[in-house]
Amino acid sequence: MARAEAARPVRETAWCVAALVLASCVDLGGAPPDAGPLPDGSGLPEGGALDGGVVFDVAIAGLVFSPKEIEIPRGATVRWTNYDAVPHTVTEGSPDSVTPPVFESPYLSTLGVYELAFPQPGEWRYYCFTHPLIMKDCFVRVR
Repeated sequence: MARAEAARPVRETAWCVAALVLASCVDLGGAPPDAGPLPDGSGLPEGGALDGGVVFDVAIAGLVFSPKEIEIPRGATVRWTNYDAVPHTVTEGSPDSVTPPVFESPYLSTLGVYELAFPQPGEWRYYCFTHPLIMKDCFVRVR
């Protein structure tokens, strides 16, 4: 009987750890909007699209960037909005990169927004600094 009682705290601790891990993955934010452009930059906050250009939305929800890959025209702006209950970043590069990122958002809390205009053609890979193992290998391609 003493052996079963000694194992009880270990089982309870394991359940508590499992519950905390699952709770940290729960998305308490609202449903993300449909990703896509807003014509003529309508409804943008200050500092929006370049010269009334197009804005493409990327939702951060459920520990993923959606869409994960986006192709935009030169001069367009990408707007990332965090719908998760945990903070995220938008960091250029990959988690194992040794060079400093070309761009990096501040920590985005729930409903936090980060906008970035892309005036030149090219391809930019990005990830979330706080969740580099699961939120990585995302791309903005500018044509």
